[in-house]
Amino acid sequence: MSIEVLNYIRNHDYIYYFLRQDSSYYEYIFKDNNYIYELDNMLKEKYKLRYVDKIDKVKDGIQLLNTFLELIK
Repeated sequence: MSIEVLNYIRNHDYIYYFLRQDSSYYEYIFKDNNYIYELDNMLKEKYKLRYVDKIDKVKDGIQLLNTFLELIK
């Protein structure tokens, strides 16, 4: 595993904690250093860290507020 990959893991907390919980993914990273980017995309989707997910969260909050305001009327 290269130094760049280790730094990438340390700089991204969600990857670091995920690998501490499930260390089987280290095998894939050791075989192919570029697998870290695939893992990053997979974890962003799993933990809902993508921009699409953040927009959906804001949309749901606005919808909840709208429903609350309608109930008050």
